[in-house]
Amino acid sequence: MTREQYLKLLIRNKGLTIKEYAKQIGMPYSTLLSMLNGSIGGAAVDNVAKICFGLDISISELQKYSNNPSIDGDILNLSRHEKIVIISYRKQPEMQAAVDRLLGVKQNNLINRLNDVETADELTELASKDTEQPVKSEHHL
Repeated sequence: MTREQYLKLLIRNKGLTIKEYAKQIGMPYSTLLSMLNGSIGGAAVDNVAKICFGLDISISELQKYSNNPSIDGDILNLSRHEKIVIISYRKQPEMQAAVDRLLGVKQNNLINRLNDVETADELTELASKDTEQPVKSEHHL
């Protein structure tokens, strides 16, 4: 959901049209309409503050919404299972490194440092300094 979509939703939830809301906050209808149909990000701060104040939200709350609907839509449309997985992941920090490695979310430290290697000697030295330990788990299958 974009910022503009979020604001339109809040206005609708108040039982108002955009025209009625513009009148309520003392903003020209054409200004509010162009902000909601264009990009709120390019609007004057005073106007954004007026809109947020009228909807009883902070500007920082509005900033949580993305203006990239494809990314934001993917994040907001999580299945029940995906939500459970995320909650479980957060509740078990000791398992996060193993899960990250399993999913390929984080590359191991040695691979990250290989980009800086220019000679075979540097590679040997890097490999000998690598201190990564295997992930230990008390959970058995």
